[in-house]
Amino acid sequence: MLVAGAVLAAVGLLAGVPLLALGGRDLRLGRQQRGRLSLQVQPGPGGLSLVGRFGAR
Repeated sequence: MLVAGAVLAAVGLLAGVPLLALGGRDLRLGRQQRGRLSLQVQPGPGGLSLVGRFGAR
């Protein structure tokens, strides 16, 4: 049980650190490109959806 917990903790750490680093980079890029808006119309199962995003795409 102890070994399984240690292995899962190591896997979580190996997956989490790069995700945090990439998220910080994206956050800094978002601050630099503030105010950019893109709108998209996408087909969906019940009709069309309007999707709006702020920042770089």
